[in-house]
Amino acid sequence: MSNNYFYTINDVAEILKVSYSKASLIVRKLNEELNEKKIMTTRGRVVRSYFCERYGVEEARNVSL
Repeated sequence: MSNNYFYTINDVAEILKVSYSKASLIVRKLNEELNEKKIMTTRGRVVRSYFCERYGVEEARNVSL
């Protein structure tokens, strides 16, 4: 993981042990939720802190996934 603020679709797939396509749907859904809150998002990436909050996982810092 090279970015400290976002998880990519590949990161989400590895963390949740799901397929790339399922992880893509998850990232898209989380970004839709953020957009409804008027928070800007980046396609294909999700804010780490929001992902961890919604999925109840601890942030993996300085860990190579």
